Amino acid sequence: MSRLHTLLPVGLIALALAGCGGGGGGDGGTPPQPANNTAPVAKAAAAQNLLAGATVTLNGTASSDADADPLSYAWTLTSKPVGSAAVLASPASATPTFTADVAGTYTASLVVNDGKANSPAVTVSVVVKAVVAKVYLDNGNGTVTDPTTGLTWMRCYLGQTWNSGACAGPAGAYTTYDVTGLAGTVTYAGNSDWRPPTARELRTIVELSRTAPAIDTAVFPAVLATDAVPSVTGYSSGNLQMSLWCVRFATGIAEGCTTNSGVNAAPRTPTYPVLLVRGHAPALDAAAADYVDHGNGTVSHTPTGLTWQRCPKGQTFAGTSCTGTAATYTWTAALTLVDNLAGQGDWRLPTAAELNLIVGYNSTAGTARPSQFIGSVYPAAADQGLTGFWTSTPYAGDASLAWRETSTAPRSDAAYVILVR
Repeated sequence: MSRLHTLLPVGLIALALAGCGGGGGGDGGTPPQPANNTAPVAKAAAAQNLLAGATVTLNGTASSDADADPLSYAWTLTSKPVGSAAVLASPASATPTFTADVAGTYTASLVVNDGKANSPAVTVSVVVKAVVAKVYLDNGNGTVTDPTTGLTWMRCYLGQTWNSGACAGPAGAYTTYDVTGLAGTVTYAGNSDWRPPTARELRTIVELSRTAPAIDTAVFPAVLATDAVPSVTGYSSGNLQMSLWCVRFATGIAEGCTTNSGVNAAPRTPTYPVLLVRGHAPALDAAAADYVDHGNGTVSHTPTGLTWQRCPKGQTFAGTSCTGTAATYTWTAALTLVDNLAGQGDWRLPTAAELNLIVGYNSTAGTARPSQFIGSVYPAAADQGLTGFWTSTPYAGDASLAWRETSTAPRSDAAYVILVR
């Protein structure tokens, strides 16, 4: 059995650790200041969940001054990994940036000034991990197994044959009606339990570090940038059309497959190529029974070990519901959020792969994104409508966009946040 490598663009976590002391502040004491003036207080945070090569955004906007004087900012990148050429851009702004060009720990220092005195320096460290190779196991028969999920995939579209490392022949063309009847009808590589994937399963082979197509074509050589591939998960489009969730591999976005007008219209068009899968991935079940309730507004997802907040940021869990008003944030602001819920300080924005675990893939009429998580586990997340929830994953095809649940949005847009650790 040989191994095929592809980039895994998700699940790599950078920890933002803020503390007093450090470069730029001398002994860390408050500098001499004019009478009747209170020195400002600097607070620093940094983006989380970053891959090497990503842009890090530092955030000093939580700094304050008791006298309400306007603040100026002085950031310094005090340490970086060996071999890094990182340089701060706009170090006199509240939110400077730098490119984390190699894996390792980056430390920045912040001093703020109220026009009369400097604050003590504070530091923030960002631990950026290297891109990890995802290994598909080549079964040597036109199939591969993803060891992270346990699922086995056909490397070619249904209707094609695997021939000397390539997919030969034309792919079959299937309507959304056809797709729902394919399970158990195909024998391939000695197995007859092949089926169309669920939307959640299909998204596990999307490579969000790639575009056009957003998949590793060394593993799945038949997939083209122009292809939309259906899942078996139903999508409600608010009319009588039969629709399923599709992944459009030009971008990796998941949305409703385009269908014909009316259930009984003929011919039933359009048609799609189909990838089949076999096996079971418990972590992708999104079952309420997979969660352990800690009784403090958090739940643990047993298959993955991840702990989630039950309410969107801004709300509080009380009994069986979320109270208060959910807050919205730009993507940059969401990346630097801090929280100490349940006595834990390492809450962070989830990656796109992590949020995929809890998305319900239910859609309201006329929408092209899921609007519901598991209501019994996340009672308010199901009600947040079209605004959506941010992930920490940037969109590889456009530096102004980032991923929400199943699609991208401008980073300057406002969206909800649910945190994980």
